[in-house]
Amino acid sequence: MISIRCLLLSAVLFSLAACASDGYKRYFGFDFGSLGENKGIQILNYRYGDGRTLPTSPPPWALESGRIGQRGSVYGSFPPGDVLYVKWRVESTGAIYEKTVDLGNELPNNMRGKTIHFLIEGPQLYVYLVDSANRTLAQSSCPLVGYRYNQCILLYPERRRFN
Repeated sequence: MISIRCLLLSAVLFSLAACASDGYKRYFGFDFGSLGENKGIQILNYRYGDGRTLPTSPPPWALESGRIGQRGSVYGSFPPGDVLYVKWRVESTGAIYEKTVDLGNELPNNMRGKTIHFLIEGPQLYVYLVDSANRTLAQSSCPLVGYRYNQCILLYPERRRFN
């Protein structure tokens, strides 16, 4: 009887440890619109992942009223999303663009300390994976102003690594 209890307790503890370590691997961020980025752009909608786990999409009231935040950041332990959707307007022309990017094969298994960051320049969407490990400016060539001391990888439109 005691060995069955010990076996069950061990199984429960092992399951909790597995969940905790998976959560540890998933603590990461999603952000956009920092430090004057996306000038001349109005973001009309966005969604990272399924949009249900954390606020990785505008709330329904914001979509209905057309009052979408032009910057945002979320950090936590949630499942990495396979898809990023962004819809935007170029203010100088009034042209509206939308893009859905498949990130499923682009993200590492361990997202700990990483951030998915998007940037818009006119009709072009750029999606980056930023590593939170700090470097000196001489060691980093990340083109994102807010992450100039970090390593980053351009995931979209074409994969490119920055030191």
